[in-house]
Amino acid sequence: MTSKVKTVNKITSDRLLSWLPYIVLFSGMYIWFTYVAGYILFFQEKSALFILSFDYLSETITKPGGFVVWLSGLLTSFYYYPASGAIVISLTITIISFILSHTLFTLSGKNEKILPFVTALLLFLLHTDYSYFLMNSLGILLQILFFYFVIRTIHLMKGWLAIIFLPVLYFLTGGFVWVFIFLLILYFLLFFKERIVPRISSIFVLMSLIFGVSGSFIFFENASKLLFSPVIFPVEKLSALLFTTTSILIILLPLIAVVRFPVLNFFRLTYSSEKILRSALLLCAVLLISIYSFDRKDHNYFHVEKLFYERKFGDIIRYNTEHPSTNSLTLFYNNIALSETDQLNDKLFSFIQTSDGKTLFLKWEMVTEILKRGGYFYYTTGMINEAHRWAYENIVMSGMTPEGIKMLIKTEVINCHYRMAEKYIRILKKTLFYKNEARRLEKFLYNDEAVESDAELGSGRKTRVKSDFFTITDDPIVNVERVIQGDSLNRSAFGYFMAFSLLKKDYKSLSRNAVQYERLGYKAFPVHIEEALLAIETMNNSESAYKGCLKISKATQDRWIGFLTIFQQYGNNPRAAEPALRKSYGNTFWYWAFYK
Repeated sequence: MTSKVKTVNKITSDRLLSWLPYIVLFSGMYIWFTYVAGYILFFQEKSALFILSFDYLSETITKPGGFVVWLSGLLTSFYYYPASGAIVISLTITIISFILSHTLFTLSGKNEKILPFVTALLLFLLHTDYSYFLMNSLGILLQILFFYFVIRTIHLMKGWLAIIFLPVLYFLTGGFVWVFIFLLILYFLLFFKERIVPRISSIFVLMSLIFGVSGSFIFFENASKLLFSPVIFPVEKLSALLFTTTSILIILLPLIAVVRFPVLNFFRLTYSSEKILRSALLLCAVLLISIYSFDRKDHNYFHVEKLFYERKFGDIIRYNTEHPSTNSLTLFYNNIALSETDQLNDKLFSFIQTSDGKTLFLKWEMVTEILKRGGYFYYTTGMINEAHRWAYENIVMSGMTPEGIKMLIKTEVINCHYRMAEKYIRILKKTLFYKNEARRLEKFLYNDEAVESDAELGSGRKTRVKSDFFTITDDPIVNVERVIQGDSLNRSAFGYFMAFSLLKKDYKSLSRNAVQYERLGYKAFPVHIEEALLAIETMNNSESAYKGCLKISKATQDRWIGFLTIFQQYGNNPRAAEPALRKSYGNTFWYWAFYK
């Protein structure tokens, strides 16, 4: 009885040890994606909108690889929550490693784990790049899963069954099928002794027919496009190289199965020691990849973008104050946050700016990252139609995104186009995680009172531009000037106009338009406007540039005296005085005017 208990315990212990490397691999990746690199999940989840409907499914799977696209969209939608997104990625990579291990064992009878875990680590490294999407890993997973099924059932028609099912696999997975094709060819070459040529020839003939016929008569697509679609090659060169290397490594699986590695025989370890050592090495590798791959700049940027989508403008300003950024898109969001909190011309120079205004607004470009974000400037300044156009064009170019659909809904509601807003809300209600947001927005339909009492939509309706004009997308400041001419009470547009005048050091415009602050209901000038007016006054030999009733605060006057005092202490030498002035006055218009 005792011996039986020991045997059972030994079997249980061995099973646990056999799973230990996979547990370590999964846990390490899960912790990294959940608690460290949630920004990657955030970016990819916001890049597309998955709609859970039969129409969306049928539309997606009508082209080769559509099933992978649909499945990837479904799983990526779970990135909405970092924990569930981390499970999706970690489980996908772990399953790939597991299947590779069992495939090797089936081919060679060896319990070889080096290739499976090296492949898993390469895939983990790939997923640390936010431009590498889950679809690629899913495409690879389906190929090796089908290959494993083929070699386990090879007695059925001696491999011909796999060839017959190639069109189905191609239709389901698209260009990823090449991984399976080369795996199958190498398998035939190494494990079959006769009738190899007919099998391999049949593969190429069949694939040629598939591309020729389907491209011309079924899908009406260019054959070259059908070769690889929907594979998405990473943007980064290193990631593209890693993806190619990983694919080749997997394709060489049959060859690796027949190669002997004598060097491994020198390391004779017990079963327990081998599993523990392998787990320890895996843990070290995961830690090294995690440390190497974490990008502080990307983390900071996507954190700001997340706060922006949540309209937490105060948090954006505080975060950027604590973590200064040189990223132009981060600064673009930050300036919108300053405008939304009526601080644009109080804190403009507390952050990096560019004299051409690129941190204030984005010029129209047919580039996804610009189209996705540029419309928010127009939304903030009341140019609702233009904000709608940017969002709509981005959807046409890149497909639906969660924030893009929400922008369309908000702009339609603000413009009282409730029927169109209702159409977009129906789309949002068919998603997995945006139903509550859809229901919230649905309450505004055909309810002007609710819209006007809402902080965001009500403000948008009050400040929206009433007069129509053709926008100049290459010169956004012209649009701002037209808004001011047509609606002199638009404080946000006026704030942007004055901010641009500060950046351009347009003293005439600053002095001429300072009087508008009274008419807009300001009780005091913004700090940078006070600084500009004092500088203009000094240049005009103490003649005030402003003739209105608002007064420049004593605090600003005292700081101006302090600025001039330091300048004089260095013999009025700008170069010599620069370090001292930057330290005490680097966040002022005066420093900008002297040194930028």
